[in-house]
Amino acid sequence: MRLIHLVALILYTMLGLLAWLLLLPEPDLATGVTHAQFPGMNAGGDGRHRLGAATVPIFGIGALTMLLMALLPALGVQPRHRDRVFAGLLVLVIGAGQIVWWFMFTGYLDFHATGEPRYTLGFPAATSWMLFGVWLAGALLCFIYVIGFRRFVLTEEDEAAYEALRAEAAVPRVPPPDTGQR
Repeated sequence: MRLIHLVALILYTMLGLLAWLLLLPEPDLATGVTHAQFPGMNAGGDGRHRLGAATVPIFGIGALTMLLMALLPALGVQPRHRDRVFAGLLVLVIGAGQIVWWFMFTGYLDFHATGEPRYTLGFPAATSWMLFGVWLAGALLCFIYVIGFRRFVLTEEDEAAYEALRAEAAVPRVPPPDTGQR
């Protein structure tokens, strides 16, 4: 399967998950419950119950988003340069993104289960994974791009071919002389 087809399949899958999410019935107490002390205010209620059936499509959309984060920049690498090393580095980035998403999502679910957030680096755990983990997975892509630029993106051969095309384009073209015959 070509990479562009894989990206299209992922996007269609995300569209299907989004449609599934939008077609789910509204959960009970989605807007919360009447606050015991302040009658004009709603309390959040059971967050895990409100999430309910939406858990699977939400997790799927997030996981596929992290996957796209790695695959879309890979489209900038010509297929002939996508060797085993590139594939291995891409799998590393995809794995890092999926781990970050897993910890972010489960941190959110843990909060709903206990009502008490775990703190990491001064933030609730899920927020810390969002702040520090997502950019780390993206930074791995930048690292691969910088370190592997000459191997994956613009090789010496590609640059030489480009310079040859530029030199050929710079040569003025002289039209053949008009002989007056038709």
